[in-house]
Amino acid sequence: MNRQEQIEERAGSEEAERLHPDGPSAAIHMNGHANGHAESHETTRMLNGDSHVVVDVDGNANGNGLATVGAEISAKQHSKGSRRGGGDGEGGEEGGDGCEGGEGGGGGGRGMGGMYHRKSRVMDKSHTMSGYCKKNITDTITVKFKDVRYKVQVSKPGSWDPRHSCLPTLPPLPAFLTPKRGEIAGGGGAGGGGAGGAAEGEAGGKGGAEVREKEILHGISGSVAPGEVLAMMGPSGGGKTTFLNVLGGRFKQANMAGTLTYNDLPYSKALKRKLGFVTQDDIFFPHLTVRETLMYAAVLRLPKELNWAEKVQRADEAITELGLDKCRNTVIGGPFLRGISGGERKRVSIGHEILINPSMLLLDEPTSGLDSTTALRIIQVIQNLAKSGRTVITTIHQPSSRLFHAFDKLLLLSEGNAIFFGQAAAAMGYFGGLGFEPLFATNPADFLLDLATGTTADVSLPAVFGESEEWKGKSVPEQQHDVKEFVARAHMEQQQLLVHAELAGLPASSDADQKSVLQRRGWTAPWLLQFSVLWTRGLKERRHEALSPLRFYQVIALGLICGMLWFGSERNTAMEIQDQVGLLFFISIFWGFFPLFAAIFTFPQERAILAKERASDMYRLSAYYLSRTLSDLPMEWLLPTIFLLIAYFMASLKLTAAAFFGLLFSTYLIVTTAQGCGLFLGAAVMDVKVATTLASVLLLTFMLAGGYYLQSIPPFISWIKYISFTYYAYRLIIKTQFSPSDTFQCGPPSDPAALICPISAAPSFRGFSVADAWVDVLALLAQVVFYRVLGYFALRRMKTNV
Repeated sequence: MNRQEQIEERAGSEEAERLHPDGPSAAIHMNGHANGHAESHETTRMLNGDSHVVVDVDGNANGNGLATVGAEISAKQHSKGSRRGGGDGEGGEEGGDGCEGGEGGGGGGRGMGGMYHRKSRVMDKSHTMSGYCKKNITDTITVKFKDVRYKVQVSKPGSWDPRHSCLPTLPPLPAFLTPKRGEIAGGGGAGGGGAGGAAEGEAGGKGGAEVREKEILHGISGSVAPGEVLAMMGPSGGGKTTFLNVLGGRFKQANMAGTLTYNDLPYSKALKRKLGFVTQDDIFFPHLTVRETLMYAAVLRLPKELNWAEKVQRADEAITELGLDKCRNTVIGGPFLRGISGGERKRVSIGHEILINPSMLLLDEPTSGLDSTTALRIIQVIQNLAKSGRTVITTIHQPSSRLFHAFDKLLLLSEGNAIFFGQAAAAMGYFGGLGFEPLFATNPADFLLDLATGTTADVSLPAVFGESEEWKGKSVPEQQHDVKEFVARAHMEQQQLLVHAELAGLPASSDADQKSVLQRRGWTAPWLLQFSVLWTRGLKERRHEALSPLRFYQVIALGLICGMLWFGSERNTAMEIQDQVGLLFFISIFWGFFPLFAAIFTFPQERAILAKERASDMYRLSAYYLSRTLSDLPMEWLLPTIFLLIAYFMASLKLTAAAFFGLLFSTYLIVTTAQGCGLFLGAAVMDVKVATTLASVLLLTFMLAGGYYLQSIPPFISWIKYISFTYYAYRLIIKTQFSPSDTFQCGPPSDPAALICPISAAPSFRGFSVADAWVDVLALLAQVVFYRVLGYFALRRMKTNV
């Protein structure tokens, strides 16, 4: 049988599966050793009623007379079973049913002409998931994507696209790969010029000129049905994560071209709470335990019809089902905090998403950085989730052979181009039909990744390459480029035709399925519950930083230093008053700088978590913002209290209760205002270095215009002091220690008859009155509100997609 017939047979089997979507399908690959027969390869297709069986037989002459049969059964809403080989020409098979797991037995055939039948029996397995996995998804989602493209703004030439480029030195495709119809569906012809191609809408000979738009994805097509696991493979930079984010609605829809539907409807915000998205980086608060992380997620994300106890129970069930019982009370950990292992952290990420029982689950390289055993356990969890009717799409970098055979469908990407889409088990046969075959037994994933990168060191090549002396004389990078373009063009001109035909033949989604996609549920928790949960979570997470011993040592040491420098200070003369005013000025400046620079780090550090949780509509931004800003206040107010308890009495400031508590209240107000300014700068810039630089310039300007260094400011710049919170803070602190009725000795200290002057005559108080403190209080309160409102709207501008 020649290669053209092989491809036609495979296409026929896929067409038969499309024509019989409700019938079970079985693919049996038999490696037999038949006595006295030469090496042969034959594909037989049998259609019987509502089921079809494809038998692929390889014979090798060695006289053993043994045949090992591996069977693979897939049916809608059923699992793909594990495979067991039989002997003596008989085939055994195992299959799973639903989430319970199972073992299908039977199925035998003798020789090539044997009859194949199957029977199944369901056996409970203790290791299967008992809660979420058994719960079948009612709102299923079928994803269809056709000629999906995605572009970004860059200043460099785009990557190659086989639709927009040509290779004069590359021999034409073999006859059996030549399309049998005119223009390729979705191809659009060969536009552009030069190696860089052209951006979408700018086709036509720009050659090597710089372009402003670069396509990251080039016309990707396919579909994923409920109960299926689609794996996206490819080298780093191949477009896997980009396409996953496009499917999850995390990128701008305006930058996408092509058709992408969910139950035949375009993406809408209503899908947010039906999708679970497990990012490549496990983003959690490091000081929260596993149970606290999942418990807070359950309370915020599960439906409001469940009470608190039921939500907590669901979180505990998820912990048990994911095998996290041993570490339920262990902190998640981070780069500088030891916590749970990488595999456990990944399972927490999955548990965080499956709490809401999503109809569609997207995972970005869930096995990266894990050993093979832990990676297999993660994939088994993913398979169990798919068995209940979920649509599962995952990117995976370099899986082992065991992991590779666990996937239903495979999408192989190379520099944004699809070079294979279809059943994972058919990938090796497809590339074998093109002429690419491994020279020795190898992991299929390694072989496919080699082709995606153009590496052909251990691969037999098609005749168009192997017989071309011109191609052999090229450099290795040029050869790799030719191989990548060859397989991309082959997919576009041959396999993509079948994919488009399959998409056209898929049944339309029912009205009920479409309604489930359009129906947007309300918030799962009321605003007050969101606020209280986020408040509690914030206190537990930030207490370790806000109440760290280092900060206490810093404040206590500074309080002691100030107390010793101003120890026993008096206020009888102008010079002594100036000394106390210097201490009060330092208090207003220090407690303006200290909390402001601490607050700048707040939102940039939590940006990843906030973007992740906002993307899934976990809570209202207003609830998060208010809880985040208010939960820090008790801890921020504790430190100035300790400072004043030390420095105030050592420096012998005004020893009355009204003066002490007035200064304490003023310090609280300064801290709150400065914190709001820091939150605004951090939220507006989202870059710690830039925000710190802006804050330094701003605070130094406010300090110089605050009334201590300058009493008379030029009119054209005097407006600065009225927007400076240090100006009002300094005036308010002075007014808590001095009143209009106070006096001082304004004559020589040695003269017993020296004049007694009102406090307003002191040089330190020229330019303002020590009366009417309420004006400064109102000004600071207005700035507290002003900065926090600005910070909220700045945070709203933060994008959860790009």
